[in-house]
Amino acid sequence: MKAINKIKARIITRLKLDEEASSLVAHAKNYLQANVLIKAISLITLPIFTYLLLPSSYGTLSIFQAAVGIFAALMALGMTAGIYRRFFEKKKDYPTFLGGNIIFITLFSVFFIFVIFTFSRELASAFGTEPIIIILASIVAFVTIVFSIYTRLLQAKKLSKKYSNIFIIQSLSIVTLSIILMLFMPVGERYFGSILSILLIFSILTIYGLRYLIKESKFKVKWKHIKYSLLFGIPLIPHSLGGYLLSYFDRIIIGQLTTLSNAGIYTVGYSVGMVLLIIISAIMTAWSPSFFALMKDKKYEKIQSLAKKTTKMVLFFALPIILFSEEFILLAIAKSYHESLLVVTPIVIGYVFFFFYSIYMLYSEYKKKTLFISINTVISVVVNIGLNYWLIPIFGYTAAAYTTAFSYILLFTLHYITTKLIMKENTIQFKKFVPGLLLFFVFVGLHLVIDQSVSILFIKTILKIVLLAAFAYLLFRKT
Repeated sequence: MKAINKIKARIITRLKLDEEASSLVAHAKNYLQANVLIKAISLITLPIFTYLLLPSSYGTLSIFQAAVGIFAALMALGMTAGIYRRFFEKKKDYPTFLGGNIIFITLFSVFFIFVIFTFSRELASAFGTEPIIIILASIVAFVTIVFSIYTRLLQAKKLSKKYSNIFIIQSLSIVTLSIILMLFMPVGERYFGSILSILLIFSILTIYGLRYLIKESKFKVKWKHIKYSLLFGIPLIPHSLGGYLLSYFDRIIIGQLTTLSNAGIYTVGYSVGMVLLIIISAIMTAWSPSFFALMKDKKYEKIQSLAKKTTKMVLFFALPIILFSEEFILLAIAKSYHESLLVVTPIVIGYVFFFFYSIYMLYSEYKKKTLFISINTVISVVVNIGLNYWLIPIFGYTAAAYTTAFSYILLFTLHYITTKLIMKENTIQFKKFVPGLLLFFVFVGLHLVIDQSVSILFIKTILKIVLLAAFAYLLFRKT
């Protein structure tokens, strides 16, 4: 333990981090360790799932996940963001504020689930699935909302260790129970095993979180508290909904225009590319509270410095995902899913720009200009959906990966313009990121050359390792 602390101290000294940066690194480390472990669990079990599930069943499971995200975004009314933002105002009435919001969200969610149940057949037809999938998705959506209130409060209080442990337990429990249930189900219905495990584990963890929320809350409804969260959150609904649409609606469209099997294959490739999202989420979870604190103290140079360091981290993790996805998919994933390799690179590139847009979006959130966030998201979602319906029939389901990448690039551009030109904020200078970004694309290009010119996997892998080492050296020494 002492040796680890000494190494940590040396790293901090070498990077010349101040107290705020050191705190960010410490919390980011907790989030990153948890997210890396969670994704490791996901990647380790992904081959198992591909052997247990037919591609069509994987497609059904991805549509269920899309429905959960869409319903949760509508059901929450954006109020979880208001609950999180209010915490930083240090109001004495926060316990009453929290309790009143929980009551309101619960009542609205019950009404929402009733509406979903009433129109389940129509919604199932729109999603391309069965009514029972839609009903279960609405119930899971409600449970995830309550759970997110609990975890967002842990994040706001910088209880990163507890936050991380909760998500590790959640991930490990869901995949373990899913596999057990699948083994006792007919091959064509095994996706129900995963759905039921998600519902059960989230319910248990939500009950655990409720114990904490009850201690932190005073359950009395005051309209001014509800109004605060609604005014802050409702403009964010298109953004929250749009985030799920950008991440999941392409699978629904693939299922509509091609087959559920193609949706399942696409989902596997997307899951490999999403490894980068886990790393970005860990960084941004730690970044957000620090950003608000630094903005409040007008420490703009520190924000710029931290942004440059975290950008290098994101690019460093992005390249190996692209480089070694072929080895992982060919060696670990069932043969019926090997075609999913085609979507990994554009998905990773899309998430690089997801990181950039997330940074600039925080300015709008800090200034409570949430309407800008939603407008930009809506524009990107409309473009994404339009491109998918246009290009998938022409180029096949892999086109969805490229439309996703383009949509995140567009989303970043819109947030940059909003922050810099419309809000006229003293923002992070994007030109500081350009050298590292250009270096990243040069090495992606070199990877494509190697991929096309070398056919022996072992030699190709050696060349990729050399490529990654050279990239790391240039990224941290020259940019």
